[in-house]
Amino acid sequence: VQFLYLIGNLQLNQINSLFLLSGSCGPERGLRGMKQAARVCSVLPSATEVLCAIGGEALLVGRSHEDNYPQSITDRPILTGAKIEHFTSSGDVDRQVSEALHEGQSLYTLDEPLLQSLNPSVILTQDVCAVCAIDLGTVNRVATRVFPRPKVVSLNPESLQDVLEDFLLVGNAVGMLDESIAAKQAYEARIAKALSFVPKDAPPVKVAFIEWSDPVYVGGHWTPQLITMAGGYHTLNPSNEGADGLYVQTGGAGKSFPVPPEKVLASDPDIVIVCPCGLTLAAAKEEADKLYETYWFPELRAVKAGRVYCVDGDAMFNRPGPRLVDALEWLVSLLQNRPDVCPADFPVEHYPPARHRPQQAPTLAQDIEDLHQEVCAAGETTYKDPVTGYTVITAVGHKKRGYCCGHRCRHCPYGHFNVKPGNRANKLTKPTLLRSPKNAQKGAAAVDVLFWSGGKDSFLTYTLHDKARKVVLLTTYAESSGMIPSQQVHHHDIMDQAKALQADLVLVPLPQNHSDDEYVRLCKEGVQLAAQGAADVQLLFGDLHLSCIRAWREERFAPYQCRFPIFGVPYPVLQEALFKAAARVVVSASSVPEVPVGAPFTPELVAGLPDSVDGMGERGEFHTKVTVNRA
Repeated sequence: VQFLYLIGNLQLNQINSLFLLSGSCGPERGLRGMKQAARVCSVLPSATEVLCAIGGEALLVGRSHEDNYPQSITDRPILTGAKIEHFTSSGDVDRQVSEALHEGQSLYTLDEPLLQSLNPSVILTQDVCAVCAIDLGTVNRVATRVFPRPKVVSLNPESLQDVLEDFLLVGNAVGMLDESIAAKQAYEARIAKALSFVPKDAPPVKVAFIEWSDPVYVGGHWTPQLITMAGGYHTLNPSNEGADGLYVQTGGAGKSFPVPPEKVLASDPDIVIVCPCGLTLAAAKEEADKLYETYWFPELRAVKAGRVYCVDGDAMFNRPGPRLVDALEWLVSLLQNRPDVCPADFPVEHYPPARHRPQQAPTLAQDIEDLHQEVCAAGETTYKDPVTGYTVITAVGHKKRGYCCGHRCRHCPYGHFNVKPGNRANKLTKPTLLRSPKNAQKGAAAVDVLFWSGGKDSFLTYTLHDKARKVVLLTTYAESSGMIPSQQVHHHDIMDQAKALQADLVLVPLPQNHSDDEYVRLCKEGVQLAAQGAADVQLLFGDLHLSCIRAWREERFAPYQCRFPIFGVPYPVLQEALFKAAARVVVSASSVPEVPVGAPFTPELVAGLPDSVDGMGERGEFHTKVTVNRA
């Protein structure tokens, strides 16, 4: 052994592995059958916290660059690094992340020589999120080149239950199962005590949990569950039902996903929690301050009432580890007005009412509106602002151009179609044709008007349309909320889809309590706009098999020819086409627990549907939204 050590510069536990080949010592025993302590490398901060919570801190020999809790582990060698080295802004980081993932690149690096030199027996990692930490595939590939090969333990929690079960998973892997059981029971006791302050029958508090600010992402997985447990309701991504008992019949939700600001406005939360993923409290406050400078955030009722809370996302909520229990206790203290339940030094800052003013007021002063109507009636394309003296383009001037210029103009009649998502303010009041500058001068002899909901069925119809004919999308939505009925998709999402497809779009706002006749009349106005003078116009619909709806459309939209390209096509054919499409399909609304909102429409989801749920949601069980890869 001494000779091998000298000539090979091997560590003692590497030499011990030679004796394991005899099979007489067991997987955790080395020389003379003595039990060896596990050597643990963790490339996941939450896993490191779990290891320490069960009493295994001394076993940790290597960590990730993001591991910072408990403070005592920061002296361990750092194994990973981030390719995005510095945080600039939410919008810039989102752009860099999206580009890297689109190109199939990992966001992190792993120091393989250092890992080999540390010679771990266990590596803790994850496979939940490629954005949050290094991916499982990379860890597995590197682990195959370490001798002896370490055990790779992947933690993939989606709920608080899963996090506590990870205590046992880690404990078993490192030889501390008894200690992990005791730690799990201690945290469950804290959970039970916190829940004792939550009344059973009180109406839930509506909470908007903003996990990223540009674009706006809402919290997912365990976060909506914690909100529900504390007596709240996360309207934009509700928690799923769970088992009876400690977790009050609630489970995790779907993944975090982006929503247009208008959808946050429409949800009308009682409380807003700003908790950007991976940001410290100081950095999170900077991003929260920027929200106050947008046109939409100050208009929230919760913001006006001063019910906004900024939380350290790097420490709380974002890491699925022991400190989720701290987060739950804080939520209970907030939603139930029990400050005595809040953990000491919880990293949160309360924002008082009306801290800032928005960049642009949502409505103009009446004298400006009167002046604008007067000059438009005279056919003028511009006027001088009486306050600033600046020249302002009128709606008449914009209509002569034929499209939104993208500069968020005061009188834009196109709903700020070409303005960056999240910064659109102007509303449409009548059917309007929206085009990009590239399409503004393009006409066509033959036009297909596709009734577009933003979901999978209309997307499938789009993929099958005759490419020799120009396709124009047409969407109806509720004028009061901006939402597509039933779909829970905002018309600004529809704008983004049309831009990704490089297609013209007609938006038709519908007044409240409209009749069928009024619906048809407004749709026909939209069809005439979409036709743009073409003599050959057809209407396309994405209906699947409901003959009564098909017959109603054919009757009410006469004399236009109505076509139904996917009507009667077998579901497996349609589903396979979706799975292979260059688009991401997620559930946007659901009335059945088997199909959670935010869940991707995947083969696994379809395979798990009971017979009572239509495989395409044609009976209204669920609806979807498509995120289209840019053409």
